[in-house]
Amino acid sequence: MADLVSGLRAGADDYVTRPFDPQQFRARVKVGERVLDLQAAPAAQFAALEDSLAREAAAGACSQSAQAVNGFALTGNAGSR
Repeated sequence: MADLVSGLRAGADDYVTRPFDPQQFRARVKVGERVLDLQAAPAAQFAALEDSLAREAAAGACSQSAQAVNGFALTGNAGSR
């Protein structure tokens, strides 16, 4: 029991002692997989959000540049450089 407590205090998420029951071990592995899946989903959503925001910012910058160029040409200032 002391090994279990010290292992968990050291940062382990789980601790398996020998001999172990194969069914219990498989169940613990499944729990670990679920935890990893739960952690991966928000990370993927965050990455997609960052990508979307970056694309919107780039599109906005291009749109502003095009408006500035069009405004420059429409005001007749094209030859006054």
